[in-house]
Amino acid sequence: MQKPSPVTSRTSARRRRGRLAALMLLLPCLNACGDSPVASAAGYFRIGILGGPNLAMTRDDVAKIPYASIAVRQGRGAQAFVVLAKIDATSQQWISADKHLIETRNGRITKTIGFEADLTHTDFITPDPIENHLDPAKTYANDRLIDVTDHAGITGDAPTDAILVRSTFTCQGPQTITILGKPIQTNLWTETFTAPDIKWTETNKYWQDQTTRTIWKTQQHITPKSPKIDIELLRRYE
Repeated sequence: MQKPSPVTSRTSARRRRGRLAALMLLLPCLNACGDSPVASAAGYFRIGILGGPNLAMTRDDVAKIPYASIAVRQGRGAQAFVVLAKIDATSQQWISADKHLIETRNGRITKTIGFEADLTHTDFITPDPIENHLDPAKTYANDRLIDVTDHAGITGDAPTDAILVRSTFTCQGPQTITILGKPIQTNLWTETFTAPDIKWTETNKYWQDQTTRTIWKTQQHITPKSPKIDIELLRRYE
């Protein structure tokens, strides 16, 4: 395969920076547009341990914003409105007005920026089952390596890179969830994982559409002892 020229690469990089700059300009504008539900939520990504409100948004509010979007909550913090900034062949990058970033692959978080402790890289040793249309009658397994930055010292003396994570996926049965007032028929999958080198065991949850393989809702843990991250898909990328 022919490699892109340096000029082409620089042009593509400038275009990506331009799109991101335009997006970052849009978010403060949404936040300043008066007392609409969008204005009250869009410029705001509060991460904390205190209880916080859900987004006061409707399906019409979300439809007026020309970007795919998700609702994000960490721990018991307030729910935040986050929009899609970049997409490539395998991943989507979602960014908030105060520059928190979450990268996902079909719903799984593979990278974060701006959290107290960040997941900086995910390398799949075996294919990630959650990217496929899973059979509820089967169980699945996955091995991956992760790197984390430990700003808060939450991993103690444990390594922060090349941490082996081994997962088992099991279907808990059908579940109807509601997002923006719309019921969605899903199967709930639990991912029980362990990182044996650092004695870290946890459970992630994924609500996968029964008809498509879309992950509409997740609860995930990205580093040891960090609060879980809840994500709801408000508007898909099309």
